[in-house]
Formats: sequence, C-alpha cells, structure tokens
Amino acid sequence: MLLGAGGAAIGWEWAAPEVVESARQALTDVEGLETLDSLRARWVGHRLHAEAEISVDPQTTLAQAHEIAHYAGAHLMHYVHHLGNATIHVGPAGVQESATQRGGLRR
Repeated sequence: MLLGAGGAAIGWEWAAPEVVESARQALTDVEGLETLDSLRARWVGHRLHAEAEISVDPQTTLAQAHEIAHYAGAHLMHYVHHLGNATIHVGPAGVQESATQRGGLRR
C-alpha cells in the first residue's frame, strides 16, 4: 500500500489489467520464449513502462537468449500502445531462483 501511494506521489501508477493482458498476449508470439514468469506495467507520466521476466530453453546460447529478449522488448514496444520502455530479464527455464535471490554471489 505504501509503495502504491509513494509511487503515485512520484508519478507511478500501475497499468490497467487489460493493458497487462495485451502485453502478455504480445509476448506469446515471441519465438524461443518458453515461459513468461512475470510481467509488470506502470504509468510514468504519460508513458507506460513494462518489465518482464522470461525463460528460454537452458540449452540456448547467451547470444540467442539476448536476441530473444531483444525481440520480446521490440515486440512489446510495437504492440502495446503508449509503451515508452520495456525491460526484459531472461533466464533458463526450470531454474527456480538466481544466485542473488539465494543471498548473493559467492566469491
């Protein structure tokens, strides 16, 4: 609740569910994307900002995963009206949590 109120005070407002659903539908067309793990969209001023976490086949090369993420972002920008920014995080399918979620990287 406080994040919502604080976000509204600095110009953030969460996007309507139909906007998020439109973005979700756009991402289902992305070749190589195995799962859409999370999707968030919010208004910042008069533009939408979206952030998605996607999974690709674990055998996908880093270059291929980067290309899939880049295409997913471009696809969102093209199909979702008023979208000013799309950030796509990509990881291997089947991996439950990252090193940072487990408490950070070990040296």
